[in-house]
Amino acid sequence: MAGELFVTLFLVLLGIAQSFFLIMATALMLGFLTKGAVPITNAMIAESVAEDGTFEGAYSVNSVLMSIANTVAPILFGVLAETLGIQSVFFASAVVAASSTIPAFMLVKSRRS
Repeated sequence: MAGELFVTLFLVLLGIAQSFFLIMATALMLGFLTKGAVPITNAMIAESVAEDGTFEGAYSVNSVLMSIANTVAPILFGVLAETLGIQSVFFASAVVAASSTIPAFMLVKSRRS
């Protein structure tokens, strides 16, 4: 959850950055953070279906949804950039990153119950 919140912060920072070096450093940090989230996401999927034992179905749904997102996102972000400017894409991505913490909060809450 903290990683996604940092992604949100760095995306906003990237959207407002003016310095070449700040842009490069922020992009580098985003690369570290986004690639590090894959194993965590897979662990969350496994934990959410551990009682049912429906791992194949859960990973299949995740794969299909990721494929759809990877196909649709560049088109939507391209239209957004064309309409509102490239900075709006960073802010929209920050909103998506922040909203991705919702399932993690739900998982933590269900674990405490």
